[in-house]
Amino acid sequence: MSIILFIVILGVLIFVHELGHFLVAKYTGMRVDAFALGFPPTLWKKKIKGTEYALNLIPFGGYVKIFGENPDELSTGDDVSNSFTSKNRFKQALVLIAGVTFNIIFAWILLFIALLSGFSSPIELPGIDQNNAAVVISNFVEEDTPAEVGGLMVDDRIVKLSTDSRVMDITIPEEVVSFVSESRGEEITIDIIRGEEMLSLEITPNEDNKIGTSLEYTTIGSISIIDAFTQSFVFTGYLIKETTIGLIGFFGDLFTLNADMETVSGPIGIVSLVDQAAKVGFSFVLVFTALISINLAIINLLPIPALDGGRLLFVAVESIIRKPINYKFQVWANTIGFSILMILMIILTISDVGKLF
Repeated sequence: MSIILFIVILGVLIFVHELGHFLVAKYTGMRVDAFALGFPPTLWKKKIKGTEYALNLIPFGGYVKIFGENPDELSTGDDVSNSFTSKNRFKQALVLIAGVTFNIIFAWILLFIALLSGFSSPIELPGIDQNNAAVVISNFVEEDTPAEVGGLMVDDRIVKLSTDSRVMDITIPEEVVSFVSESRGEEITIDIIRGEEMLSLEITPNEDNKIGTSLEYTTIGSISIIDAFTQSFVFTGYLIKETTIGLIGFFGDLFTLNADMETVSGPIGIVSLVDQAAKVGFSFVLVFTALISINLAIINLLPIPALDGGRLLFVAVESIIRKPINYKFQVWANTIGFSILMILMIILTISDVGKLF
């Protein structure tokens, strides 16, 4: 399940990133020949108004193909007025930075929704008291279940579970699930806070060792739309700052061969983190996804060929020297940059596997 959730999160973030490139390219008058999620083999494709939309099997990536990015594609018979290279370098830069911008905007949206729904976070954020964390009953209490019969209600805060033989103070939803599943039909006393009142309810799990409700981990309760709007901006800026500092430090240590691989994660490590986030609750997943989105944005801004930042660097150099950089040199540089990134990904994957044992 965690792998599926990881693929969904990754797919959404890639879609958002490529959508930024696509929309800004269209807005600036460039012809977009292809918009694809994933890499071939192709599962589905359809051409609409000159653009081929495709869904491919390998989910780890995506691309937008803009007419004229490769000058060698242009022929004397082409209408080059809507090509990438025909536009001024400011418009080219806008297209290149659009993916990063959309990832940051998407992160802000996720943080905004998380604040409205009851905020929980995988990392400490300014203004949030982590000691105020709570496990609450969210969304529903199923009819004719032990939870309803026992008197549990939505928004009840679960504090403690106990039986004749066990007592557990509750800090995360997973503890409730494990305690109930291990009760084997034994009656459970559930201490809750409802409003300002402390209550103790007696509940006997059903034959499947379930009580029939959904749980959510929250650090603070839901807040007003205005407060969520402003606070989500604060959190987005904070995550951008901390992510940038962290990545600069990591790549600096990597360059001097002093990098601590225990502090970073590759795909396997992220799958494990997604699984942990899902066990905590919906808003926790939202904040975690926002954090990944911002990491994706900042990494893409690095001036490494094959990344958006590397391509922006080429555009900046071209604006200074007043002529295009040789395209074959760009392809060569991008190939080297991509190879370095793949080597780093392999190293991170090996490190992730090592952490499992």
